[in-house]
Parts: sequence; C-alpha cells; structure tokens
Amino acid sequence: MELTQRLAQARKARGLSQAEAAEQLNVSRQAISRWETGTGLPTLDNLIQMGKLYQVSLDELVYGAEPAQPNVEEAPPEPEPEPEGPEPVQVPKRRRPVLLWGAALAAVGILVLGIWVGYMVNDASQEKMIFSEDLVVEENTNAGEEFDLVPWE
Repeated sequence: MELTQRLAQARKARGLSQAEAAEQLNVSRQAISRWETGTGLPTLDNLIQMGKLYQVSLDELVYGAEPAQPNVEEAPPEPEPEPEGPEPVQVPKRRRPVLLWGAALAAVGILVLGIWVGYMVNDASQEKMIFSEDLVVEENTNAGEEFDLVPWE
C-alpha cells in the first residue's frame, strides 16, 4: 500500500473529511487532496501532526502496518489512557527568528544613529568655539568709550 492510500485510509478511519482534516492541520483542503492523490508530499511536520490527528504512529502512517519487532525480552509498555478527543494540533512557531532579527536590526540602527548624532554635535560645537587668544579688542564708536571683542580676521 502506498503512502497516499495510507493517508486517505487513516483519515477515513477517523471519520474526517478532507476539509475537516485540513482545518485541524492548518493547511488547505487542496493540500490534503494533493497528498492523498500523490501529486504532492507532506512535510515531516505535517506527517507528525497527521499521525497525532489520525491517532496512528508515524511509522504506521509512512511504512504501513507495524513491522515485526525483533524478539527482545522487555516488559510490555503500559497502555496509554484514551484521550477524550483528538489532540490539539500545534502550529510550529516561526515568529521567534523574525522577532530576533528585527530586534537586532533595530539595535544596530539605534547604534548607528547615536554615533552619527555624536559626530554632528561634536562638529557643531567645535565650529562655534572661539578662544580668547583669537579675539581682538576694538573700540565701539557708537557707544562712546565701550569696547567690543571681535574675532581676529
């Protein structure tokens, strides 16, 4: 049996339509149809979510019926309690890297802006500085005996 047939069989065994399965897996109905007809393949994340939704193991979903286990003397695993409904499907979180890159870009922008403003302030303050040795005393002819300090030219 092919993967496409196993996907359709597992979905039908749970009594789900393609639209219902697509809604719970957060994919389009067309994606489910492509996977079941063989025109497309689901990603590993989607296969894992389908296994949870259809309540079958990933091995059974991909390879078919459980392969024969080698003879190993182990205690049988404890049966898992029956879930009351299908397990909620979790969508992978892909926002974290975008947020980290955005924060890093903003920090670099702020740093560059701070350096630029620092240079501008430094240049502006140096242009306005006039030292006392550069000043000349001139007599103000309009005000009588007052004197003005003017830059040396």
